[in-house]
Amino acid sequence: MGGLRDGEASGRQPRGPVPLRACREKREVLRALEDHRARGAFVRSRIRLLREMDRGSRFFYALEKMRGAKKQGTCLLAEDGAPFTDPVEMCGRARDFYTSLFSPDLTNPGACRVLWEELPTVSMGDRGRLELPLTLAEFSEALCRMPTNKSLGMDGLTVEFYRAFWEILGPDLATVWAESLQGGVLPLSCRRAVLALLPKKGDLRDLQNWCPVSFLSTDYKIVAKAISLRLGSVMVDVIHPDQTYTVPGRSIFDNLFLVRDLLELGHRDGLSFALLSLDQEKAFDRVDHAYLLGTLQAFGFGPQFVSFLQLLYASAECLVRLNWTLTKPVSFGRGVRQGCPLSGQLYTLAIEPFLCRARDPSPSRCRCGHHHCHLGGVLSHVVYVPHPQTAHPAAVPILSGTLRRGIIGDTGGGTR
Repeated sequence: MGGLRDGEASGRQPRGPVPLRACREKREVLRALEDHRARGAFVRSRIRLLREMDRGSRFFYALEKMRGAKKQGTCLLAEDGAPFTDPVEMCGRARDFYTSLFSPDLTNPGACRVLWEELPTVSMGDRGRLELPLTLAEFSEALCRMPTNKSLGMDGLTVEFYRAFWEILGPDLATVWAESLQGGVLPLSCRRAVLALLPKKGDLRDLQNWCPVSFLSTDYKIVAKAISLRLGSVMVDVIHPDQTYTVPGRSIFDNLFLVRDLLELGHRDGLSFALLSLDQEKAFDRVDHAYLLGTLQAFGFGPQFVSFLQLLYASAECLVRLNWTLTKPVSFGRGVRQGCPLSGQLYTLAIEPFLCRARDPSPSRCRCGHHHCHLGGVLSHVVYVPHPQTAHPAAVPILSGTLRRGIIGDTGGGTR
């Protein structure tokens, strides 16, 4: 290859038909290798516009290296603040952290029953439709709607692979799902995921500042997508209009417009109110599975459909990936998997009973004593509290887990 490059640079051409043909073949091989390497660099550098004539350059390779370096951890802090720099100790720390995070806490049955009171329910017609067995046609539709070029699970099979061989693999997947539903557990390849850690803001030595994303096998995601399509058809019937996340026909921008309108209204009419923003820490990772299944039953979902979701999380586990090293398996005892097509919908359903209680203006429900409290959004909840000067501290809703609170607005006539 080096001699071929030198020959190209000097303009020399090989003499004779056989050497010329061999030279052309080597050039094609070299060009294919360069294209393959360049396209990998484009993908890993997150460049979205790629043209056929684009070639690899130092810029793209450096950008790929820079993005990869951001995902590398060189030090982790123990619970007592002691630093770990040894790779083995860092992997042990990561495994211990997520073992603790995914271990279920005790829930209050009385509090759950209160949250489940007077929830909206799916219609009897929809309930019956959701109870039907999943069909091969639904799996096919789910596969067609799945995005491509996504991170791979443990099996390494892509969406494109399943699409190319769906006539062969589709019936087998439907059979495996039916047998798993009867046996109560999925195959290990479906239950096990790689937990990739993506950096967020803050001190990256603290594992709280890393976002865990599950790399799931494609067969699992096909099944989850099929269930998600069914669930999406009834979300609008059980989720309040101020919940917009993962509800078909709604946009999360509606919540931003609500805040904007409140600020403009307060400024125009000189109203005195406060906007309280609540952000639940590790929101997806703290959803209790027993509570989630009970919530689905409270919304009127039938036992067969609930068993679909229960099967997806039965004996689930993950292997934490830290600096391209996998830890020993960690049991997934609570939380919804970020990376699963169902995760957003399941969290929206799990938080809705709490939001229903917060929306209810009756004195027995609204402990702040006012009749115009409003709460909207999903991950960043916004509460509208009139007359904040006289509001009781109990008006601040408490979610499971730690909340980071921030007040927007003032106690005067204007807002900011």
